Amino acid sequence: MRKTDLSEEITKVVFLDRDGVLNTRYPEYISRWQDYVFYPWTFQALRNLTESGGKLFLITNQSGIGRGFFTKKMLDKIHMELQKRLAESGGILTEIYYCPHHPEANCNCRKPETEMLEKAAAAYDFNLSESWVIGDHSVDIEAGNRARAKTIQLRTGVSTGSNPAEHAEPDYRAANLLEATDIVINQWESGA
Repeated sequence: MRKTDLSEEITKVVFLDRDGVLNTRYPEYISRWQDYVFYPWTFQALRNLTESGGKLFLITNQSGIGRGFFTKKMLDKIHMELQKRLAESGGILTEIYYCPHHPEANCNCRKPETEMLEKAAAAYDFNLSESWVIGDHSVDIEAGNRARAKTIQLRTGVSTGSNPAEHAEPDYRAANLLEATDIVINQWESGA
């Protein structure tokens, strides 16, 4: 639902990282659909969020484009197939946002920057402080913290490197996406 459609106020929003959240992190740079491996709980988790009225946004750093490992066209094909597979199981991604830049490009869209979240909030007219960010890496949590969203860090990934965002504190921690989904839905149901 875009900003121009005022028939429904969007209050249940979840931003999801991709690699390490929906799928395994191996290979490190997924350049074709055949290499995409879902976690076993991904379909159930996204179906639960969708059935609870959630609007789901994928926000992902894809520096493989900036590094020359794959093209935007290749990534778009992967994301089209991803949306199709998730929709078939009842999990609807409202929109996918990605940063194609090399980490040293100093862009405003690469997490932990908040441009992808801000674009979604502007396009769909919702308050970022009422949204959730679920990620496995500290840059996901830092982006959520900067946007004043509630954050959940999954134990399915690892933080590497010397990024100062590595010390970002999440609001919650969860073993995997399904456990994180339970936290979000319980908060929605309790009105928190």
